[in-house]
Amino acid sequence: LAGMAIIQNSTFYGNSSGLYGGGISNDDTLTVQNSTLSGNSAYIYGGGIYNRATL
Repeated sequence: LAGMAIIQNSTFYGNSSGLYGGGISNDDTLTVQNSTLSGNSAYIYGGGIYNRATL
């Protein structure tokens, strides 16, 4: 994602990335509400969430 993101009532399960953010990768403000991140993986950083700004 690029830009402000709001994620609500979501499930991120069993995702993977060869670099960053297996579940979510974001470069700006990220808000996650009432959501589940489980079983995600990334080769470098952020198995569940990789965020380069405000979380």
